[in-house]
Amino acid sequence: MASTSFSVSAAVRSHSVTRPRGEYPKIVPWSAERVHAVRAEMGERYRLTVDLGAGCGLRQGEVFGLSVDQVNFADRAVQVILQVKIVRSRLVFGPPKHGKTREVPLPDSIARAIRAHALAEYLGHADPGFTLRTYTHLMPASSERTRRAVDGVFDLVDPEHAQGPEPALEDEDSGPSTA
Repeated sequence: MASTSFSVSAAVRSHSVTRPRGEYPKIVPWSAERVHAVRAEMGERYRLTVDLGAGCGLRQGEVFGLSVDQVNFADRAVQVILQVKIVRSRLVFGPPKHGKTREVPLPDSIARAIRAHALAEYLGHADPGFTLRTYTHLMPASSERTRRAVDGVFDLVDPEHAQGPEPALEDEDSGPSTA
């Protein structure tokens, strides 16, 4: 046993083996109430940061490094390839944590929020909610089950903070309407 312990210690010292990073704290997602409370206190133009963090699991730097080019609405996914971080007291773009890029699911509710935000900027509207209420009928959505949990959280907004009516859509599970 002592021989094995010595061999492992020697390997770690020679850098041929890296030590485990240790235990990571368990991540506890915010409750829906907390998400909505934080979101309600944010200025309208910054609410999307809460949506991306809580809805897609992006870290703060990843939210700030996200470009609309990394959002694939057709595949309903977000490519996390950049983050904003501080290097020598300056904000710079860099790869995500540990240099690992990833793809995360894009729930419908978050896709609608991104579209409304981008469209509001493009159209010069100060309020993405106004844009969504005005143009929501032009935005497609889907009913895939894996994204419904997040959609449920973000669709449970009280009427004061509602982003507008849901578009009338076919249920993908039942096929096209015959009416």
